[in-house]
Amino acid sequence: MSDHGDYNALGTVDFNFTSLSTGGSPFALANATANVYRANSLTESAAGMTLTPNYDGRTGLNHVHIEMGADPVFYTPGNDYSVILIVGQIAGVAVDGYTLGDFSIGNRAALRRKYYLHLGLLGNAAKY
Repeated sequence: MSDHGDYNALGTVDFNFTSLSTGGSPFALANATANVYRANSLTESAAGMTLTPNYDGRTGLNHVHIEMGADPVFYTPGNDYSVILIVGQIAGVAVDGYTLGDFSIGNRAALRRKYYLHLGLLGNAAKY
């Protein structure tokens, strides 16, 4: 699982992950569906969510694309989100419930600005 950063509302989230066999080599993810969970709740949505197994024809390379503008009521600033595999198999083994990654919307910007200020990068802090 990876933290994929802090985004602006109505933005787009894109990230890749690798599905592995029990032997540790890349293996195709089959029959997969993922949803996004908001904060520490059971609230989930598939709005704007696309999961592409074997991305670019690469076995085991999978891509997640989320258009947050598809549900601006669900994707709101000040929240953390987790992308969870709801259904899926790798080499015939069910991997339901696996966390693919996390991100937030406007929930870490203050920390990011503080970090850049600490590094003396005040000029760059306005970008982040």
